[in-house]
Amino acid sequence: MRSFGLRRTLLNIVASSLVIISFSGAAQARTECQFEESDGGFTGTVLVRGTPQEVFTAIKDSRSSERRKVLSVSGNSVLLEEKFNDLPVIGQARCRYREVEVPHQRIDYQIVDSKQFKRFDGKWELCPVSGGKATILKLTSCVDTYLKVPFSKRITDHGNKKDIRRRLSDIKVRVEGVGPSGRQISCATH
Repeated sequence: MRSFGLRRTLLNIVASSLVIISFSGAAQARTECQFEESDGGFTGTVLVRGTPQEVFTAIKDSRSSERRKVLSVSGNSVLLEEKFNDLPVIGQARCRYREVEVPHQRIDYQIVDSKQFKRFDGKWELCPVSGGKATILKLTSCVDTYLKVPFSKRITDHGNKKDIRRRLSDIKVRVEGVGPSGRQISCATH
């Protein structure tokens, strides 16, 4: 019995060491997005080979797309509108939300109005690592819809994780310059 306990402890130490090593170097970018449940939503985390300034700029640049557009800017507050065309069961949806920036550190966002979403809020968090040459990027997203069908929470959670993965992947590609033929982010659910 004692031998089994010792082996288990050693395996846990080795596994923990591997996790620390995988996050320690900016020279080898992590391509895995890791999820945690938090406050009714999920947080996805990825290591980006780029400074917090580069990552912050990439997040701001991602605001203008076919899906998303900036409606107004007032100081560190930005009003956005995002359109979703392919949501399960819901189909098309629109959401206006406000982002509040703390440059190179975080961006918090919260719903302003939507007919399809009750809740649409979260935050981007940027943490410099490797002497500021890389950034651990976290995206927390809490989404709730007015959907009244069986398993609606599961459907919403699946879509939320997919959207977090898409957004983190987009920022990683924008900063690292990895094209469509490069590495893709895969997510492990915890």
